[in-house]
Amino acid sequence: QQLLQISQSMGIHAAKSDLAITHGAQQGISLALRALTQPGDIVAIESPCYFGSLLLLESLGLQVLEIPSNDHYGIDVEELKKSIQKWPVKAIIVTPNFTNPSGARMPLEHRKKLLSYSEDIPIIEDDVFGGLAYAQPLPSLKVLDENDSVIYVSSLSKTLDSRVRIGWVISHKHQASISKRLISESMGGHNLIQSAVADFLSTGKYKQHLRRAQKLYQENPLQFCKLLRQALEIGRAHV
Repeated sequence: QQLLQISQSMGIHAAKSDLAITHGAQQGISLALRALTQPGDIVAIESPCYFGSLLLLESLGLQVLEIPSNDHYGIDVEELKKSIQKWPVKAIIVTPNFTNPSGARMPLEHRKKLLSYSEDIPIIEDDVFGGLAYAQPLPSLKVLDENDSVIYVSSLSKTLDSRVRIGWVISHKHQASISKRLISESMGGHNLIQSAVADFLSTGKYKQHLRRAQKLYQENPLQFCKLLRQALEIGRAHV
């Protein structure tokens, strides 16, 4: 219920039956891939990307189609359009908010183009960093999706604590298949940690925590630039 409220606060309209709790976002992506693909299928992914995604795709016997990713705009949507016209892509994995490792954030126009270009190809949206944005929020692909082609995956591991391996998946079209695989794989959740996190989320302190984290992420680059300028000035004085 608490994770559903977090999702709804981001504009994602879903019911409890549309949400599955996973052991982190990585399991959520794995479940989505297994619901969408078979070994040997082609999956498009931005490059460079998080190395764990490549390990996951390899373990599932899937072929990787690398799409160049820009440091400022994220995945090259025009190149993606050309590639999916050439190859039988079964799924697309993308991180619109602060992709790892470049930190790129996809502009709204590119998000709309991505949804348009992908047509009926399912998109797995990895949004583990979205809650940390301190700039003007942008709607997730799931919010913009009008064709139910986006499977939304997020986690508390980046926003709350890396030791909290609680993620969630939201899908409508593929939720039954994802939930069936989740049940057969884990036979129930990690109830103790989930109960503890649910108690914390119910206090309302999670929003306060996020605001502090967002402020810290906003101040850190400014502080870094300040210290770098000071170091360069000292270096020039010594020369």
